[in-house]
Amino acid sequence: MAVIAAESDVSVGTLYNLFENKEALYHELVRSKAAIFRERLSAAAGGPGTPRERLEAFLREKLAVFREEAGFIRLYYQVNAHARLSLRVSLPEETRQMYDEGIDQLARVLEQGVADGSFSLAVDCYRAAVCFHAVTTELFLLHVDDPDAHPADVVLEEARRLIYPCVVGSPNQP
Repeated sequence: MAVIAAESDVSVGTLYNLFENKEALYHELVRSKAAIFRERLSAAAGGPGTPRERLEAFLREKLAVFREEAGFIRLYYQVNAHARLSLRVSLPEETRQMYDEGIDQLARVLEQGVADGSFSLAVDCYRAAVCFHAVTTELFLLHVDDPDAHPADVVLEEARRLIYPCVVGSPNQP
């Protein structure tokens, strides 16, 4: 807490007035970063355009957030090694709700695409959204772990090649 206080230019006492202990501070950090992910991805998925355009906006925005929050993501996976087995299960309850809301919103975009004929899915929209999220997360984590070996443009293109044939029904990008 002393190091955090010094880096934050506040006293340790002030820090303890705000947070009961290191764990409480860490949980607030996780919650606040999850809120950033939720806000930005929700805006991309809920923005203007066709379901295909919104799916592409979501994909690009997710990579952008991963790149901007790479330091936090590395910290999260160091502190929560079991998160590699299941990111969702590793999240505190409030943060897990945000995660679930994001999956639900992505599923709604897919449902709209199915309804308007843009998408053809072999599984239900919720499961397709879970797959979309899992594949993109793992590819984008490669970039976060080693940006030189896994450049952003390469992982983004790989995500498109893996996801779009499954979700959109053809290998063409939107």
